[in-house]
Amino acid sequence: MKKLTSNEELILTVEELYERCFYWQDILGLQVWEFEIKIVDGDDLHDSMADIVWVLSKRQAVIRILEAEAYRKKKFSVLQDMERSLVHELVHATFAGLLSNEQDSAMWIMEEQAVNTTTNALIKLQRKRWGDPLPC
Repeated sequence: MKKLTSNEELILTVEELYERCFYWQDILGLQVWEFEIKIVDGDDLHDSMADIVWVLSKRQAVIRILEAEAYRKKKFSVLQDMERSLVHELVHATFAGLLSNEQDSAMWIMEEQAVNTTTNALIKLQRKRWGDPLPC
């Protein structure tokens, strides 16, 4: 299996994102959640690579991931990895109800750091074991 290196992009289709979403839902214990995944242009995501909006009472969420061309135009400091963006938003869902909605608050910054650390650990472990593509 091909190992994904840190200097490669990982661009996926919506179908591939759904496959990976099902895999990560199982890992993260989010099987009862319903996720809608969208690849969106730069106008929909201002300074983000992705975002999530959920309705906690219904265990439903929409995850929006920036499409490749818009990502390149925004000139982020890291290469696009759509799976990492997906997992990052799914980790947010695991903490739904506990997280602050006040972006730029000290609590939100700490929460974002915790989500980033968790996401990076999960992706690193998965890729160390399986490489890429994910065996779904």
